[in-house]
Amino acid sequence: MAQAQEERDRLNVEVCRLHTAIRNKALLFAQVLRRLKSSNNSLLGATSNFVTRRTKINNHLLARIQQVYALKGYTGVKVPGTRPGGTLQVQAGELPGSLLVIPDQPEELSDNVEEDDGHDDLN
Repeated sequence: MAQAQEERDRLNVEVCRLHTAIRNKALLFAQVLRRLKSSNNSLLGATSNFVTRRTKINNHLLARIQQVYALKGYTGVKVPGTRPGGTLQVQAGELPGSLLVIPDQPEELSDNVEEDDGHDDLN
């Protein structure tokens, strides 16, 4: 029974950690896109395409996180946490409307999410 409690506690932490990471990436993406656009950087198109793909994947993950939050036995917090070392600053209206949208319909939770190459650094 103690092991089940430990596992539940660990999963609560991991779900919050994933939710926080997705939110922080969305903020980072918005900042990077804003900077590239304001400087007319030639990387804007490729970066925008990457952010669009990554956002679709993250929205899928956020929908699954919402399903976890709805589970009867879920005992963790239901909001993203804060990352040690500070948070990103974002200006009002900076996040695109499609970012961090949680689908309402189960049919939008298809398991056919586009595969990613795993490289999500914008360095």
